[in-house]
Parts: sequence; structure tokens; C-alpha cells
Amino acid sequence: MFVFLSFLGMLNASSTDKLLNEPNFTTIRESYKKALSNNKSISQLKKQTDAFPKSGLALAYNATAWALMARESSWIPDKLDYASKANEFLNKSVQLDPNNLEIRFLRFSFQCNSPDMLGYKTHLKQDKEYLIKNTPPNHPLKDIMKAYFQKCACISASEKKTLLNLLDAS
Repeated sequence: MFVFLSFLGMLNASSTDKLLNEPNFTTIRESYKKALSNNKSISQLKKQTDAFPKSGLALAYNATAWALMARESSWIPDKLDYASKANEFLNKSVQLDPNNLEIRFLRFSFQCNSPDMLGYKTHLKQDKEYLIKNTPPNHPLKDIMKAYFQKCACISASEKKTLLNLLDAS
């Protein structure tokens, strides 16, 4: 009996350790949503994503924090540095998890909105194709994705319609 209880204790400690070392993506997504419209929330997103080992998705959200910092910075050298980090980390996150739609959306939205002169638009076509083929209904970022696709300049009207229909499918 003691051996069994000890084993259960080890399992419980192991799962607790695992939970402490893995990001809570529900919380991170909420921070991301806030950071999109509230500059004061960007640092919270950055802190949350700095705190975890870098899985593909954690790295993508960390990159997104860098991108939002670049958007808000008024000092050009910082703006360029932050954007460079965002691009680098987003590309690495896709390498770590190439079939993650959320990562592809985050990279697509960053690259679409980056200035042409920076040369960061290198994966727009492949990410757009991936999103069109794989966007599920009821994704955790559904509302953000819908709002983004409606005004996105990097997709055609028919592609917008397709993506919006995919997000609204039951």
C-alpha cells in the first residue's frame, strides 16, 4: 500500500511540475487580445511568454509581443530591433511546429503588416494557403481572426469570404 501511495504522490508531483512549466494558452490568448488594443498590456504578454520554455506556440506569442512592442515604439532603432526579433522568433516557431494554425496566423498577420522595405513578407503566400486549407470553425482566436481577415490587405475578396466562411462553419 505504501508503495502505491508513493507512486501516486510521484505522479501528482510530476503532473504539478509539468503544469508549472507549461504555459496556460487560455491566459496568454487573453493577454494577446488585450495587448492588441491596450499598449499597457503588451508588457504583460511579454512577461508571460518569457517565463516558459519555448514551445512553438509560446515562442510565437513571445514574437507577437516583440511585434507589438515594435508597433508602439517611437524610437526607430528599437522599432527595427523589435521587429527583427519578432520575425526571427515567428519563423523559428513555424519550424518548431509547422502544422499549428495559430502560429501560422500570428506570422501571417505580422508579415502582412510589416513594411515592404524590411523584407519580412517572405512567407505570406505559404501561410495564406495554409490558413485557407486548415482554418477550423470555433478556433480560440476566431473573433480576432475574423476581424483581421475582414480588413486584411494581403488577401483577396474571395479569400476573405472563404476564410470567414470557414470560421463561421458549424
